[in-house]
Amino acid sequence: MRAQSEGTQVTGKVIGWNKGGFHVVVDGVPAFCPKSQIELGNPKRAAVYIDQEYPFRVLEVREGGKRVVVSRREILEEDRRATLENLRRIKNSGEVIDGTVTSIVDFGAFVEIGGLEGLVHLSQLSRRRVESARELLQVGQPVQVKVIKIEKGGERISLSMKALEKDPWEDVAERWSAGDRFEGRLLRRAEFGLFVEMSDGIEGLLHASQVPHGKDLDDETLQPGQTVEGWVREVDPVRRRLSLSMREVAKGDPWKEVRTKYQDGEVVAGEVEQIAKFGIFVQLEPGLTGLLPFSALGLPEGANVRRQYRTGQRLEVVVDSIDTKRRRVSLAPVGAKLEGTKADLKDYQRKLETKDSGGLGAMAAALGKIRPQA
Repeated sequence: MRAQSEGTQVTGKVIGWNKGGFHVVVDGVPAFCPKSQIELGNPKRAAVYIDQEYPFRVLEVREGGKRVVVSRREILEEDRRATLENLRRIKNSGEVIDGTVTSIVDFGAFVEIGGLEGLVHLSQLSRRRVESARELLQVGQPVQVKVIKIEKGGERISLSMKALEKDPWEDVAERWSAGDRFEGRLLRRAEFGLFVEMSDGIEGLLHASQVPHGKDLDDETLQPGQTVEGWVREVDPVRRRLSLSMREVAKGDPWKEVRTKYQDGEVVAGEVEQIAKFGIFVQLEPGLTGLLPFSALGLPEGANVRRQYRTGQRLEVVVDSIDTKRRRVSLAPVGAKLEGTKADLKDYQRKLETKDSGGLGAMAAALGKIRPQA
């Protein structure tokens, strides 16, 4: 046959089958297509091919044309190579391609694109959290995808639907800033905290240290699916992190005005934030926490501090000292005798300077010239 010598395609109709392959009629001439030559991979059920017309290539002509062997696989391989070449071009250009969902599995969905199948992994279905592909897709559904990876000569094609959605982190800094109130749904628990859904595609972390005082991660009010409210602690669009708190946080930097609001020796009220091995951290205001050392409490040896103090407890303390450079506030219990500090000397100097300098004695004048040592 000329078709064999020229390598041209012929159209044949499958009319029957046996264990070895399929009976085909090409232009009225009976031919045979071996089972291994009907598909690229394993053949489907034989009934699928019966009465269907396909393009074939003639492999052999024997016995004066009485025995003709044809192959569909060669044409499929050629089509596959052409499709892969086109997919590589599409991948490089970032074009969107139409496809059809062929099956849904636990880890994603398979989509047919131009005669080939690619996988949209669960992580590539959407920018919002998806537990199962069945939440979004069904078999036979037309979809649009992007080709993100072609591996093993085209045997593994990775697709993405997520890549077609707008990145919600692009404007996250415009939507939230430190100190803002938030409301979100608890998604899941981790060893170090809780993940909160802020909006589609945006999750924030509520660290274990930021749950309300007196509660832990296992509290019945902090179970997945429940709605929580609180404050945004930090927004980091570059690292895609949103830090949250259910304890009030500072909107600005409280350290900028700490010297005008708090004075050494002043009695102030605060809230027990944490009890550590060496002392009690007391929050004076959101973003400003001081340390009340155990050594300043004068407790007997072996005393159980947690019986007398608990997180969330309101407490009056004395400001012992403020170190703005290292951002540290040292506290003492009310009634404690504080040691002299540089602030004491400065305060004394200010009092002296307000008096009539003519009434100063020699000792007072000398003290007025003293400057605190660095």
